[in-house]
Amino acid sequence: MRFNPNIHHRHSIRLKGYDYSQEGLYFITICVQDREFIFGDIKNGILELNPFGKIASQEWENSEKIRDNIKIHEYIIMPNHIHGIIEILFKKDESKEEKDRENKKGGEDKGKGEDKGESKGESKDESKGELRFAPTVPTAPTAPTAPTNFKSPSQTIGSIIRGFKIATIKKIKDYIQEIEKKEEIKGKGEKGNKEIKRISWGELQFAPTIAPTEESEFAPTPIALTAPIIEKIKSLNFKIWQRNYYEIIIRDEKAYQRISEYIINNPQKWEEDKFHKKIKK
Repeated sequence: MRFNPNIHHRHSIRLKGYDYSQEGLYFITICVQDREFIFGDIKNGILELNPFGKIASQEWENSEKIRDNIKIHEYIIMPNHIHGIIEILFKKDESKEEKDRENKKGGEDKGKGEDKGESKGESKDESKGELRFAPTVPTAPTAPTAPTNFKSPSQTIGSIIRGFKIATIKKIKDYIQEIEKKEEIKGKGEKGNKEIKRISWGELQFAPTIAPTEESEFAPTPIALTAPIIEKIKSLNFKIWQRNYYEIIIRDEKAYQRISEYIINNPQKWEEDKFHKKIKK
């Protein structure tokens, strides 16, 4: 049965009629399923990421590396969610060469008075490190639009987030399988060393050259350090992320600065954070 929001009682929290592939800055929040703490811990306002948090951080940064039309600004991986600012530099169906030509043309037209009011403070040359804010008025839902060709699925904010979620789940799953495999091999090896092997007449059996030390015997292994988190992830059936995400369209410099400071200071205000509490099942 095809999904029907009227039947399934789900509604989109996206702004209806807004083009999420257009140039601009977007403040994104993605929560872990049931807001479980799986990415690390915060102690005295200092964030300590575990291996899963580091994977999420790496994949968030990879979003920029695999796409030439976005830029990652401030972001933070919290124990059970991520805050970040994504900038779309240009539409994916518009090539970088075309964008450069348009910027060059715009420079040549300087002083002619064309689009003077529209471009001010909204669409600036990215090479100068300046910001590109979203339009203050979204596209009207009822406004007629010309038919367009099929576009790459990676050009919208929604598909960028979807790609990030898929990548983190895969990497975390691979990581867990890898350390469990190592532990299994290690366990078999230790068991084999403890077994008394039969030797034929004339063969000699020597004691180990290095006796196990207290440090090596009790040193925590990766599986021991992350076992509780792994159990949480498995209890979620590796569905780490909530189905949707939160987003705010950043309209101006003031909003950008306020949101950037909020992201940077998030660990210090963790106890007050509305995402701090887990969702009761």
